[in-house]
Amino acid sequence: MTRVIAAIGDLMFRSKVDVAAQALGTEIAYVHDASEIIEQLRMGTPDLILLDLNAAKLHPMDTLTTLRQNGAFEAIPIVAYAGHTQTTLLE
Repeated sequence: MTRVIAAIGDLMFRSKVDVAAQALGTEIAYVHDASEIIEQLRMGTPDLILLDLNAAKLHPMDTLTTLRQNGAFEAIPIVAYAGHTQTTLLE
């Protein structure tokens, strides 16, 4: 089974991810902060990390840096996203 760690702040988007995950038979582990990501990584390597760049509690840019600098985690694919209205974040 495919396993995804998802740090998603928006409940509407999270519900869409849930529907897609169920249709694909994908296990989703939702986290709320960087320490929970590390905890999930210790439980096993996911196939993907989905990261909301607007999740303030997560400190997403610091989290990305930490994951990429750790040799054990650097090969895990990460999809990071921001809403199209968050122009300052995209810059």
